[in-house]
Amino acid sequence: MIIMSRGRQQGTKNIPMPDHLREKVEHQAQAVEASLKVKGSVDLGGRAYQRELGNKDDAYRRLKTLKGIIRKDDDSREYSESERSEMWRQADQLRNEFREGMPSKAAMHPAHVNLATQKTYIDEGTVSLTVPRNLSWLKKNDKKTLEFKRLMRVLAPDRPELANIEFHRPQGPQTSKAVVLNGGAKHV
Repeated sequence: MIIMSRGRQQGTKNIPMPDHLREKVEHQAQAVEASLKVKGSVDLGGRAYQRELGNKDDAYRRLKTLKGIIRKDDDSREYSESERSEMWRQADQLRNEFREGMPSKAAMHPAHVNLATQKTYIDEGTVSLTVPRNLSWLKKNDKKTLEFKRLMRVLAPDRPELANIEFHRPQGPQTSKAVVLNGGAKHV
């Protein structure tokens, strides 16, 4: 398992771009190539006229940069099936490890409804217990969550929700929410 750090480690690859960003870069590269091919003015129909570039050196540099980005993204997408299956195994293992002791969604969102007034309120007692618990959990699992995010960005670049730790937070018990009924507290 490779823990992510600020410096690039030997044997690691860059994270691939999501498809929508890659398409944007490819579209920009095609636009620069097309503008380099224009000789004089060309009628583009609804866009009136496209004029020849004044400074082609900047366009060539921009095209080289864009093609370099695409080539780098191609390299970051090339993983063998065995590497990918090992990465999925690591991601699953990390997910199981960091979910231990993770406060549930029910505990993190202690909102209740006063049925008499139909207004929501926050249970301050639950918040005062859950916030320090979540902060200690974050501190304890920081490296595991960062590595998990890196793996998910490599394995599923088009599903950013999978790299979001909140997506993997357990639901928790959905019962025993305190609700105030006609001025008296009752558990539902």
